[in-house]
Amino acid sequence: MEQFKYIRKSANRKILCINKFNGKVQRVSKRSKKLKRRLNSWSFRKLQNFIEYKARWEGVKVIYVNPKGTSQTCPICGYVVKPNGQLFECPKCGWVMDRHLNAAINLLKTQDDTLRFSMDRPLNVQM
Repeated sequence: MEQFKYIRKSANRKILCINKFNGKVQRVSKRSKKLKRRLNSWSFRKLQNFIEYKARWEGVKVIYVNPKGTSQTCPICGYVVKPNGQLFECPKCGWVMDRHLNAAINLLKTQDDTLRFSMDRPLNVQM
């Protein structure tokens, strides 16, 4: 867990990363026009305003990020791996982690330049 001391320190800085919503649902099956219509009528901006308001109230900084590719990139060596189930396994450096946790670490690294860590052996996280 020594590798995660910088992540814990960074997480205590109160930063909230949110996906950039464009207000349109793009990847919905062609067969579900009714679902697409219902999702597109939902107010994404209203939710964003509410989150920003509550975050300001608590002193939390809100940052909008593009999550593209974050679950496919190794946070240790930067190698890009094609998706293969829920587990991320880097063939280059041996990093093994849940794909969602891996994406969270990559998003954190994009917002915190001081976040640096390395590992001598593969780290296996049990979920």
